[in-house]
Amino acid sequence: MKKFLLVLITIVTFLLPLSATYDPYATQQVSGFIDDVTYLYISPFKYENVQYQQYYGIDLDYSNTSNGHRFLIMPTDTQLTTPGLQIGTFKILATFVTSRRQANLVVTHGKLIHTVDSSVQLDYELAVQYAISDGESITRPAPTIGLSNTEMRISIATPIASVLEGNVYFRLANGVAATVAGQYTSSVTFTLEVL
Repeated sequence: MKKFLLVLITIVTFLLPLSATYDPYATQQVSGFIDDVTYLYISPFKYENVQYQQYYGIDLDYSNTSNGHRFLIMPTDTQLTTPGLQIGTFKILATFVTSRRQANLVVTHGKLIHTVDSSVQLDYELAVQYAISDGESITRPAPTIGLSNTEMRISIATPIASVLEGNVYFRLANGVAATVAGQYTSSVTFTLEVL
């Protein structure tokens, strides 16, 4: 009987660890990497689906008193000084393994072109305003404003940086008024360069 109990206790002792429930969450795996990361997000045009009669987008007639955006889109007395109507947003994340690298966001735009008569073109001011964080502090540079076919440049030269609250604004250029009825389009290009 003693031999039987001894064998039984030995078997139970060996089986106890095997009968314990397996908990996959009892451990945590840590992983990581070292690499350069660049990320650029640009929102769609804010007024893409706004329709008035058969036209889409922003009402460019700032002489129309019922135009709710008239004071934001009309030219300023002093060109390239004040952002206009917010039309979109953007965000950037850039991390560099070595601090000698740099990223530049270059923003360009063409004139508004009438979709039926391409000889009718309207110049406008495009402004970008943003806050940039280097992981320790946040700075808010003055807005960068440019006319068509000029480059607006945001430079990122810290090992880690994120552009927060990036906004894009539209305003017709000084001396420009929309006098020909119809639909107008323009392209805004964001290019993220890593040097």
